Amino acid sequence: MTNSNTSSLQQQQVSQSDNAPDGQSQQAQQQQGQQQIYPNERIQFVTYIVNALKDVQGDSFNTETAKRAGEECERNAFGRSANKQQYVELLKTRLNDIKRIKQRHLARAQGQREA
Repeated sequence: MTNSNTSSLQQQQVSQSDNAPDGQSQQAQQQQGQQQIYPNERIQFVTYIVNALKDVQGDSFNTETAKRAGEECERNAFGRSANKQQYVELLKTRLNDIKRIKQRHLARAQGQREA
């Protein structure tokens, strides 16, 4: 092989390795991004979720069940997030989903009163 062929081959290998997913480096990036999320922030999001569930469930609210659901939701978001921004966006989306459920419940209840 000539030097130009060797150089070209090395460039292709570098290019391919740049495009290939590297599980270890992706995992390291995710862990680094997760380190930006402090434990008190994680606890605060669980509290937000529990309070949102309390608003939706009303009289049938169960603190322990809601706490477990909030913790599970938060852990899921934490595990799926590569960085703090993604983590916050996932949890905001979930909180908005819970609020929409409450709005549907209120609309249904209002419709039943009118009937």
